[in-house]
Amino acid sequence: MKHTDLKNLLRLLRYMGERKLFLLCAGVCTIVSSVCAVHGTNLLRPIINDCIVPLIGDGSPEFGLLFRMIVTMGIYYLVSALTLLAETEIMIFVCNDTIFRLRRDMFSHMQRLPVSWFDTHSAGEIMSRYNSDIDVLANMLKQGLPQLVSGAVTIVSILISMVMLSPPLLAVVLICTAVIVMVNTFLFRRNKKYQRRQQSVMGDVNGFAVETIRNHDIMKHFAMEEETAGRFDALNGEYVSASMNSQLYAGSIFPLGSGLSNMGFAAIALAGVLLAARGMTDIGTIAAFLQHYKRFYTPVMQISRQVNNLIAALSGAERIFSVMDAPAEEDEGTTVPSGGGLAEGIAFNDVFFGYQKDAPVIKGISFELKAGGKMAIVGSSGAGKSTVIYLLNRFYEPGSGDITIDGISVRQIPKGTLRGMISIVLQDTHLFTGTIMDNIRFGRPDASDDEIIAAAKKVHADYFISHLPMGYKTPITEDGSMLSEGQKQLISIARAAVSDAPILIMDEATGMVDTRTERLIGEGLKALMERRTILMVAHRLETVRSADIIAVMKDGLITEIGSHETLMQEKGLYYELNMGSKELL
Repeated sequence: MKHTDLKNLLRLLRYMGERKLFLLCAGVCTIVSSVCAVHGTNLLRPIINDCIVPLIGDGSPEFGLLFRMIVTMGIYYLVSALTLLAETEIMIFVCNDTIFRLRRDMFSHMQRLPVSWFDTHSAGEIMSRYNSDIDVLANMLKQGLPQLVSGAVTIVSILISMVMLSPPLLAVVLICTAVIVMVNTFLFRRNKKYQRRQQSVMGDVNGFAVETIRNHDIMKHFAMEEETAGRFDALNGEYVSASMNSQLYAGSIFPLGSGLSNMGFAAIALAGVLLAARGMTDIGTIAAFLQHYKRFYTPVMQISRQVNNLIAALSGAERIFSVMDAPAEEDEGTTVPSGGGLAEGIAFNDVFFGYQKDAPVIKGISFELKAGGKMAIVGSSGAGKSTVIYLLNRFYEPGSGDITIDGISVRQIPKGTLRGMISIVLQDTHLFTGTIMDNIRFGRPDASDDEIIAAAKKVHADYFISHLPMGYKTPITEDGSMLSEGQKQLISIARAAVSDAPILIMDEATGMVDTRTERLIGEGLKALMERRTILMVAHRLETVRSADIIAVMKDGLITEIGSHETLMQEKGLYYELNMGSKELL
């Protein structure tokens, strides 16, 4: 076991350690169960030597003693079974509680991760950690770990008893056990790398499957079914290959161990006969020793099997803890702007930014948007328009320069406060599982039903919602697949309306709707824009002409800035876009 595995194991044990009292009770039950089982087996020696052998040799049998010993043996075994049952029930509770807290902590920490972390981790890869990795870990904690502990206690108890019965026979047992352990160790090492590879590829398989399912319409539109199936087959084949190799070595452990154990049983019996012939032991001791060996072999093989599960679980734990150890989003802000609205406005001051250090996307842009003003950013795809929005929300931090709201650097404003001042409507709508009312309330969790309905009416979403079979209680699943793009966009706009934030960002908010719906939204947006500072990312030129300021971006730079009339008079890129001599997209 490498250092990382040991570290992850100790970390898991610390999670379980929060239930110390339950673990203590489980430990006591394990010890009592093992000791009682050993004592019950040890009674075979006096039963055979003092009761059975005299009977065979025409001695006077002591049936009273035999009866008392058999009853005592039964009591020992009964107590052993009951305490083992109690230990199992306790560990099931502890392990389920541990998995609950582990999954809760992982999800809670994931909410604090920066957007950049999600840029490098696919949804399928993340989900595989919640599903397959957690499941493997849960299986190990519920079954493997208890068996490892009880098996270890049983082995120690039996070894102590064997020492007391016959040290020479114990030496034979240890030699046989050493052979079994060496064979299993070889198999474990061979299996380990395939187990890790199997879980890693499973994340790729899940990620590709989720991506394909979400975009199945695009795949069919471009007739990519065969190529997509081929790529999935390649990933699936890689997973199957790793899985088969892993299972090949894992599946060899039990049959090889069982065969070696049977050979050990024969070796112990032979050694016992030879010792008895020299008067160094007796029949009762041999019988008890063979019974101990059978019980000794069971936890040895049990541990061998569970070590394999432990390896798989620790591989999953490593992936789970990698999420929990990812640096959380930093928030050094302490200054809260006074008042509920915007007093001065928004300013970008010589801002540089790149998703990669050597590839700047924003190259020293500067502009000022006064409170209550309306600014539109236009430009071709990849010019950096959406990046401006991400920087304002502090999804990413500028490499240099500064962004201020009311003269306060956004770095000094707590992120929760900053984002609470901004409502946003994106071109790509995202709805959550729940009702339509739940999705609108996402903009402000404490909004009342009346406030939600009022917001929907403001953006003309109430009409179609009221005509649905369940109205605002209509359930939404699969990102609102039963709704049209226009209806989903109206819900998204209602969500922004109910948030009542002083800053409104729109990334081509009407880009996915028809002309009639766009007109309805436009009427609602007029009311929504009142008393707000508006920042629009626009692809349609007709939606930006009413803006107070229009910034034209190209290659991460603002090449032109001014009102519609001013830019038209300058006859630059904006003029060419309006005159149709250049395409905006």
